[in-house]
Amino acid sequence: MDQRKLDLQQEVEVGYQAEGLIEKLNPYFDMMELQLIKGIRACSVADTESLHNIKLQLHALDKLRFNIQSVIDTGKLATNELEKDHE
Repeated sequence: MDQRKLDLQQEVEVGYQAEGLIEKLNPYFDMMELQLIKGIRACSVADTESLHNIKLQLHALDKLRFNIQSVIDTGKLATNELEKDHE
């Protein structure tokens, strides 16, 4: 087997792992997001430092979700490539 196929198979495996991970973590991500949004609503407009910190946390959470989804998508693309090679 050539290196390209090995790399694609590894991407598929990591993608499957990421998919399982996101399924397990999504309820916690949703809960964290809801708590952060409640935090924004509870903050006074004058409390810019707290609002800024909450926004940073929301951004980090979004970035984490995006990065995991990117790994999943890469795995799906690798699956498609491997399927094309079999045709």
